[in-house]
Amino acid sequence: MAKQWSDGLTAGAGLPLTWVLAMPLLLSGISALSLVTHLLQAHPSGNGEGLLWLALLALGWAIAQGLWLNRELLRCLRRVDGRSRDLAAGHLTTGLPSDSPVVEFNRLAHSFNQMAERVQASLGRLQANLSDAEHWLAQYSQLSPSMNYTYVEVTEGDASERQTWYEYLSAAVTEIGEISVEAGLRDANAVRGLIHPDDAAGYLAAEMACEQTLSTFSHQCRIVTPSGRVKWIHNQSQPLRRDDGTIAWHGVVVDISSYKQAEAALQESETRFRQLAEAVKEGFFVYETETAQYSYVNSAYWKIRGLTPDMTTNSEAEWLASIHPEDRDRVEAALVHERQGKHFDQEYRYTTPNGELRWLRSRAFPLCDDLGTVVRVVGTVEDITDRKLTEVALRQSEARFRNAFDNAPYGISLVAATGQFVLANAYYCALLGYSEAELLTITFKDITHPDDWADDWVGFQRMMGGKTATYQIEKRYITKQGEVIPVIINAAPIYDDGGKPLYSVGHVQDIRDRLAIDRMKDEFISVVSHELRTPITAIQGALALLGVGMYESRPEKARRMLEIAINNSDRLVRLVDDILSFERLESGQVQLEKELCQVAHLLYQAIDSVQPLADQSGITIALTPLTATLWAAPDSVIQVLTNLLSNAIKFSCPNGTVWVKASTERLDAADSNLSVLFTVQDYGRGIPPEKLEVIFDQFQQVDVSDSRQRGGTGLGLAICKRIVQQHRGQIWVESEVGRGSTFSVALPLVQGDSHD
Repeated sequence: MAKQWSDGLTAGAGLPLTWVLAMPLLLSGISALSLVTHLLQAHPSGNGEGLLWLALLALGWAIAQGLWLNRELLRCLRRVDGRSRDLAAGHLTTGLPSDSPVVEFNRLAHSFNQMAERVQASLGRLQANLSDAEHWLAQYSQLSPSMNYTYVEVTEGDASERQTWYEYLSAAVTEIGEISVEAGLRDANAVRGLIHPDDAAGYLAAEMACEQTLSTFSHQCRIVTPSGRVKWIHNQSQPLRRDDGTIAWHGVVVDISSYKQAEAALQESETRFRQLAEAVKEGFFVYETETAQYSYVNSAYWKIRGLTPDMTTNSEAEWLASIHPEDRDRVEAALVHERQGKHFDQEYRYTTPNGELRWLRSRAFPLCDDLGTVVRVVGTVEDITDRKLTEVALRQSEARFRNAFDNAPYGISLVAATGQFVLANAYYCALLGYSEAELLTITFKDITHPDDWADDWVGFQRMMGGKTATYQIEKRYITKQGEVIPVIINAAPIYDDGGKPLYSVGHVQDIRDRLAIDRMKDEFISVVSHELRTPITAIQGALALLGVGMYESRPEKARRMLEIAINNSDRLVRLVDDILSFERLESGQVQLEKELCQVAHLLYQAIDSVQPLADQSGITIALTPLTATLWAAPDSVIQVLTNLLSNAIKFSCPNGTVWVKASTERLDAADSNLSVLFTVQDYGRGIPPEKLEVIFDQFQQVDVSDSRQRGGTGLGLAICKRIVQQHRGQIWVESEVGRGSTFSVALPLVQGDSHD
């Protein structure tokens, strides 16, 4: 702009102002004089009126010239006045035109433009310095809004520049202690004189170093104000070397006492924070999202991750790489939500550098700026390996308990002190016919037989009241279907931490089978006692009569007594043998020695054993043999066949026939294995239908008189059943009263020499 104004001045060089003002008047006078002279020469006699008009015309012309000159001068002066006002308002880029025909006006425009240019340059420097100061002050004001701006110090400058600064800043007087801006501008060393003695040497050394290098001076120190107050200040200034070699300092001094107090409080708080962070067992970290680095971690953090500070790059990527692959995707998904401002809480498996697998729990809280962007994440990490192992052990224990609870071969129930069901296993539910959900809505009174409830409740209350450690009772349940089931219950209380009984856990056993066995034992003892007593009584009676010589003179009668004693002795021996055989088979004490047997040979031997009995009764035995090899215990099979044949002979009509047959059959169409099927058929009195189900049980006979008439013990068929079962075979009977019976025995057939 200055160059433009100079060029305008050169191009617009004009006339001096005296010439501009005098030339029109001179020309007007000359013109009027010439006109008058011309008229006088043309009219010598003269005409006064014409001369008057001529004079008036010359005067008017002169006046017109004056008015025009006055207007032009005013226009130039108004232009100068307008540009001056713009300059005063700070609009320094608009200059005066220098193309006027008047030299003085052009010179005035040139001088004005030069002054504006200098003011603009000086103001530019001031604004640059002020901008730097404001930028620095803005940074400090963000740290501590309570900081105070103080004064601008200009030293070793000329009076005009100092006055410019003073006028520029006089409207914004602030204080540092009791020193104002005015005092600071008039005495550049005012602050130096207030510096705390302990900080003076450092301040002067820093100032001298900056003066030598002309680098920015930035220094913090304490001052003592005239009232004796100690304050912290920050001096930020820039030394500038002038053309004459002197140094001018431009800068600001900021009262940072509040900042220093806040900084001290922050340091104290940070010290307490670090002491706390280092004392806790959990790892603590601060993560900066912009740098993707951890700005702080405590010592526990390294220990939990199995690291030392020099072993890691301290990055999030390294942490993620050490997470178990099965957990990594879940953790990364949670991190995405964390970056959106949501809390992070994850448990995951982590592998340390030495290969140890640990369970960790990380919790983090994102911190956002004013725009809601996450700028920092603060969190903790905890080693929960022991807890996880405990949880696994607990789950395994619970699984074992649940498995034992659910699959126990007896009922288990958990009952509250009120009698309300809390828990029940599958056996218990199946026993009572209720689902667990149904049981949880009732009490054990609802399923207890009314006649047993009073005693049951009294015993339960005594146990829950702490009077007895356990409780046992034999009582009756009533199922959902109305069936009465005898049970025996063993219960014990479960206490809370204060020793107060909360629940009762009870083991329930269905004793129907036990009672049935007890009845069978009673019946067995009764039958055995009767069966043993009968032959023993007969033997004792016969021998007693013989002993006293009652039949010495009657030999036939004495012989009959001996026959009775011998027969009952044989019967007694058979009974004892059958009882012992059955007991051994029932208890599993007898291990059958199996071998390859010819089916035909087994049949022949069994028939030979019963042939005297058949001949005595006139019974014919009809045989259909089979040539096959059987893997079996031969003596046991012969015992089964002999027993079936002797029963058939006993219950056949005199001179009748007993049919014995052996064949190979496939009992199940889905089974490819063959069996040897033995059948013994008679045409005797048959078996009533109600006896068919129990005929193979011990001491079960069609007629109780059969044992006396036919010498049976009631254990033969039971023994046959046990022998067949040990051969993995089957035995059954088909009978019709008055038309005879057919007993069948199926034993697995082994082809060739193969056997198990």
